[in-house]
Amino acid sequence: MKKISNHYKDMTKVYIITQGSYSDYHICGVYSDLKTAKKIARLYLSDNDKYHNSSLVIEEYELDEYQDIPDNYSSYFIRMTRDGNVTEIRKKDLNYFRGYGFDINGFLHNTVIAKDEKHAIKIMNELRIDLIANNKWIK
Repeated sequence: MKKISNHYKDMTKVYIITQGSYSDYHICGVYSDLKTAKKIARLYLSDNDKYHNSSLVIEEYELDEYQDIPDNYSSYFIRMTRDGNVTEIRKKDLNYFRGYGFDINGFLHNTVIAKDEKHAIKIMNELRIDLIANNKWIK
């Protein structure tokens, strides 16, 4: 059986500028390279409307990222505190992925592909540690 990490090779990245949250969350543009995405984001940010632009984010995704998911893996939605406590975990439909983010309480949330809940928590903890170590934790 193919290892889960092998299917990440030769992926094409896209950079998506998003803005807003909850029902106001929307895509402003999709770009094939980070340089262009940053250039366009700067154009959005040049507007003096600070409130409107405060949630502007460049999200990075891999095209066709989950095309080779092994049969024994599932998708899990997880919500986790900064100190690693899981506040929510549930199995999800494999067709829905959005990437990580932070909720109004400052909790990290993400959808991960894992063998079981224990494996999903391990993956989420690795993301949590990386975000804290790189000073990318929002709140």
